[in-house]
Amino acid sequence: MNLIAKYSLKFNKELRIYTDDNSESPRDWGNSDIFLVYDHPNFYVEIEGYKPIDIYNYLYNNYENYKLNNYYIFTVYAYIHSGILLSLSHQGDKFDVSSTGFILVDKNDFDFDLQRKHNDELKDLSDEEIAKYYANNLITNWNNYLAGNVYRFELVNFKKYKKLYLFKNKEELSKDTFIEDTFIEEEVIDSCGGFYSNDLQELLSYIDNKYITEEIKQIKTFN
Repeated sequence: MNLIAKYSLKFNKELRIYTDDNSESPRDWGNSDIFLVYDHPNFYVEIEGYKPIDIYNYLYNNYENYKLNNYYIFTVYAYIHSGILLSLSHQGDKFDVSSTGFILVDKNDFDFDLQRKHNDELKDLSDEEIAKYYANNLITNWNNYLAGNVYRFELVNFKKYKKLYLFKNKEELSKDTFIEDTFIEEEVIDSCGGFYSNDLQELLSYIDNKYITEEIKQIKTFN
C-alpha cells in the first residue's frame, strides 16, 4: 500500500490516498446481470457456462443457444502490448489486438427502468443502449484494475493535547517545577478501499462533504 497524496480538510482533518493492493478483480464481484468473459493466453476471464467460443458461434455462425437469447452481447477488443487495454470499439486489424471476449447484460435481471429513473442521461435510451452504457462502465473498471488504478483512503483526525512533567532540580530540591509539552495524536476515523478510477478528484466525491472545503488544499503528491 503506497501513499499517493495527502489533502488538508476542515476541522483539523487530513485525507490520505493510497494504492489499494488488495483490490478485487471485477470478475470477483459476483455480478450475474452484467459480466465479462475473455479467452486469450494473456488475458483469461472465465464465467461458468459462458464460453467465449460458444458466444462467438452464436453471434457469427448462427448456432442456436437459447440461454444467450436472454442477453445483450457486446464484443470486447483487447489491445495487448506491454499491458492490456479493453474497449468496445474496434481497434483495427493489428497483431496485438484480440476480439475473443464479450460483455453480457441480462435482459431480464438488469433493472433498466431503475437506471432511467436515477440517471437523467439514460431516461430516453432503449434497453440495449443502456446495456451498452453500463458495458462501457464495466470496461472502465476493468481497465483501471488492469492498470493498477485502484485506491483506498484514510480520513485522519489530529488530536492535540498537553502533558505536564515534573522536573526535579538536583541542586535546589525546593525548586522542583512542572514542564508542559504538547503532543499531536493521529486517529483514523474512516477508511475505505476499492475505488476504481484514474482520477483522484473523482475519488474525493465519495468523502463526506462536511469535511471537504470548496478548494481542497493538496499537501503533497507522491510518485
